[in-house]
Amino acid sequence: MILRRYIMRTVLRPFAGILLFLIAMYLAWGASKLIGAGGAVSMTVTEFMSVIGLQTQVALEVLLPFALFLAIITGLGQLTASQEALAIRANGGGDRMLFSSVAGMGVLAALLIGAESIWLRPQAYQHIYTIDAAIDQDTDFRRIEGGEFYISQMTEGDASGRVIFADRREDDTLYQVFMARTVNGRNEFIFARDATQQSGPDGERVMDFTQGYLYQLTEQGDASEDWHLAFNDMRLKLQPQDHPDPGNRRKAKSTEVLSNSTEPFEIAEFQGRYGAALSTLLLALLAVPLSRHAPRTGRYTRILFAAVFMIVYYNLNSLARTWMELGNVPLFPGVFWPQLLLLSIFIGLVWPVGRPRRQRVGGHPA
Repeated sequence: MILRRYIMRTVLRPFAGILLFLIAMYLAWGASKLIGAGGAVSMTVTEFMSVIGLQTQVALEVLLPFALFLAIITGLGQLTASQEALAIRANGGGDRMLFSSVAGMGVLAALLIGAESIWLRPQAYQHIYTIDAAIDQDTDFRRIEGGEFYISQMTEGDASGRVIFADRREDDTLYQVFMARTVNGRNEFIFARDATQQSGPDGERVMDFTQGYLYQLTEQGDASEDWHLAFNDMRLKLQPQDHPDPGNRRKAKSTEVLSNSTEPFEIAEFQGRYGAALSTLLLALLAVPLSRHAPRTGRYTRILFAAVFMIVYYNLNSLARTWMELGNVPLFPGVFWPQLLLLSIFIGLVWPVGRPRRQRVGGHPA
């Protein structure tokens, strides 16, 4: 028990630090991406924090397995490099103890990822889509600041949306205004010297543009259908964006609903949720033999090796989902062939270790 606890501490110490570092990096990246895309302009602080937190929760499906995989390779690799592994074996701690110790952590991590992927992730996406829809329904452009884009989020399978930019703002007036939106399948662009949001006769929100140009272009590129006009004053009624029910979008659908689907996109989503837990366990087990076979020139080399391995593996996972969505692979292996590849590598690395050695006559090993 003492050796088992020592092995687990050797792995868990770096695991905690690596996971916290990865979460911090993802939070910074997610926040900068949301701000850079202009989505944060139309959000309150609460909405912004909620979206970032929910996105980070979903990202744990990748961050936690990566942190555990890296911690096992670096922790056990350090034991091998410092000859502690030999001392553990000399005291009765063989490969079975290593595998059983890591397997316990792998099973626990797989259960957590399975619960997140199968039950919690759909709920997280429902909340994210609900916030996006509520923001797009809010047509109050008085929150726009100069030099920032206001971007109406686009929905899956729908390219409609709205973009507004103003060079500067003075009180309630925007100056050097640009607006782009899609109206009945046509792209509409407005350039104006200034714009002010007002209330219409029925209480609806309207934008009053002054001295500008309006262009309408067809998406098919037929120039004969395109037109433009110049105006001194123009009033535009601000219509809320239409959004489908958040619960009907693929990533927000429950696993039970997806299990009855025949659509390739939804089958790929369904299989991927179970594949996340399977990947977590297989990566944890595979890290044990890889910690011995990984380059032993130093800790940073092992970290680089583990990072490259994970990048390649998750790119294969994305490829598997894409093939499944396009209908290029049957239901089995479906999106599970990267996990089958992991299992094959694991068996190839472990099998020679567990296979008994042949004995010559006289008891000497061959």
